[in-house]
Amino acid sequence: MSRTFLFLIAILFIGSVEAQQLEQTNFLESKDSAHYDPLSEYLTFKILLTNKYSNFKINDASLNQTLNYNSSPSNSIGFGAAYRWLNFSLSIGFKNSADSIYGNNRRIDFQTAIYLRRLTVNLYSGIYSGYYLENGSKLIDDWSENSNYIRNDITTNTFGVGFSYVFNSEKYSNKASFVQKEWQKKTAGSFLAGGTVIRNEISADSSFIPTNISDTNFYKGVDFNHSSLFKMGVEGGYAFTYVLKEHFFFNFSVVGGIAFGKTTITPVNEAAISKSGLNLTILNSAGIGYNSKLFYAGFNFNNLLSQTPSPVENTNLGFSTGRFQLVVAYRFKIPEHKSILPAWLPVQL
Repeated sequence: MSRTFLFLIAILFIGSVEAQQLEQTNFLESKDSAHYDPLSEYLTFKILLTNKYSNFKINDASLNQTLNYNSSPSNSIGFGAAYRWLNFSLSIGFKNSADSIYGNNRRIDFQTAIYLRRLTVNLYSGIYSGYYLENGSKLIDDWSENSNYIRNDITTNTFGVGFSYVFNSEKYSNKASFVQKEWQKKTAGSFLAGGTVIRNEISADSSFIPTNISDTNFYKGVDFNHSSLFKMGVEGGYAFTYVLKEHFFFNFSVVGGIAFGKTTITPVNEAAISKSGLNLTILNSAGIGYNSKLFYAGFNFNNLLSQTPSPVENTNLGFSTGRFQLVVAYRFKIPEHKSILPAWLPVQL
């Protein structure tokens, strides 16, 4: 898994660098300056406040009951910079007082997006340990609403790569709201099309289903402590940015699709069972704020939701991962200068 992860990162980086260089060469011929400004001669510094999450659900459709397992909130502060094709940020997590309520938690979380002129690539990898049952009092016998059903032994491991093609890139800028590298000055939107590859694994020391659950027929009585999913699919959707007086903006995007995948669960002390078929993936995002040539302040949200049938009849598994982020950025114009990089490199600064 680690080799595959590193290989995909390398391929995405090489492709993005080459595409970005080509974009810069031909940009003045293709852009509609009335709709957005690329700010290619500006260096952007930004401060980010981020809340990330990773949750999963175990649903029994025949009983209309769902176990909602949530990770405790993960908050961090970060600093970043962007100039031309180069964009990076570094975040440091806050000590979370909620861990004393929801139990000890460990998180290793990596998310990034490569925003080219016509192509957006999203890459996610996260490992979360320690969950609590959000609706335990409704499904577990004699469980108090004021007490959390804590499962420190549950670990989730998710890896996903998604891409979308922006059809109206002459007027609509994906970079303006989500990486603060451009300024969308007029209202515009675009249809999107792309695909996603997702791998998700959930494991625990004992069954995900509580022993004292009220309805013992939940999930047909199958107690399992491991599940895995791998799927690939195609998607389509729409992104839109509404701009008021060139500076105030609201944007959103919704991309949904059908994927083919394989879901496997492992009952406790029994052999694994699997099911292959079609399932659903939805990616949605939204942002609101203020943008100008020198200053940016905004809030954005993105979420990945996946739901797939499980091998047990009339049941399914779902997971979601995403983030809420507040960004404040200031831009400095860079004087004309000779690139600091060797001339033989495919990109220059």
